[in-house]
Amino acid sequence: MPRRFSAKLALWAAMGASFCGLAPSASAIVYNRTAAVAYANANWNKVVSDGYFYINSYPATYLGAGQPTPAGGNDCAHFVSSALGTPGGGLTIPNRAGTYGEPGAARLDALLVGNSAGGYGTTYKYGTLVTSVSQLTPGDVIGYDWDGDGANGNMWGIDHTALYTGNGQVSCHSNSRLGANWTLGGADNYFFVHITLPDAIVPTAPSNVSPVANALVTNLTPKLTANAFSDGAIGSKHVAAEWEIFKGSTLVYDTGTDTTNLLGLTVPAGKLTAGNTYTWKVRYQDNYGGWSSFSAPTSFATIAVPEPATAVQIILMASIVSIRRRRAA
Repeated sequence: MPRRFSAKLALWAAMGASFCGLAPSASAIVYNRTAAVAYANANWNKVVSDGYFYINSYPATYLGAGQPTPAGGNDCAHFVSSALGTPGGGLTIPNRAGTYGEPGAARLDALLVGNSAGGYGTTYKYGTLVTSVSQLTPGDVIGYDWDGDGANGNMWGIDHTALYTGNGQVSCHSNSRLGANWTLGGADNYFFVHITLPDAIVPTAPSNVSPVANALVTNLTPKLTANAFSDGAIGSKHVAAEWEIFKGSTLVYDTGTDTTNLLGLTVPAGKLTAGNTYTWKVRYQDNYGGWSSFSAPTSFATIAVPEPATAVQIILMASIVSIRRRRAA
């Protein structure tokens, strides 16, 4: 076993002698990526909210929340824990060693994906490992192996961790960095942790645009359109919509999760009939799995088709036209 790896295990064993923290509840868990990134960017050069800083690994030194961070140190996981957890993104991160969160970079990143190196099984599994930084969204985490111990996906080999803030950048402690290039100058191995939870911020409910409320439509396959997608969650994208059409209280058409017709839908043939009134609404989904509320329903009516003329009516009309022509002559 390499000497550095043995030293890491000894340190983790010492720090893991006692820990506390409640596991997440069985209810749906959400993650506020916007708050996590904002916390990291606001505290990249400050001691985090519990006032502690890991200068020489263990134990932590109390300096006071908001104080300037010392040069160097081993505070990276403590910092990322705070960004992810209650001060920042709202996740439950187990506390160890008398400070907030998980102070070990390897254990923190591993527990986030349910890896055995985390020491908690799948209790705090909030995400999964992906293979490229291009698969990350703001509020995700990157682990760094400086000395090769992390070969072949071995998460025990992680030496440093940072919060991914988007656009190929990270913020971190020890050394303190804001908006640094995600490579941090290069590592032997990288571990990309993508948090797969829905975001705490969901898309804004859309508004129906056309047909305008109470419009008369001249065909049975009108196009429904809604306004542009809007979402306050950092890094969010519009990935799906759901369109519903009602005749009275009866649902006549529901697209389900529609990844094609995001802002507009041409009603398929056979769903509407002439001379009736319909109401419709739509909702949007973002790339974090969050759904907006439905839009306020609006109505439109299909124009009634006139009854076809009978043979007698046609003959009568032809006679009238003929008489008028003779008189005109």
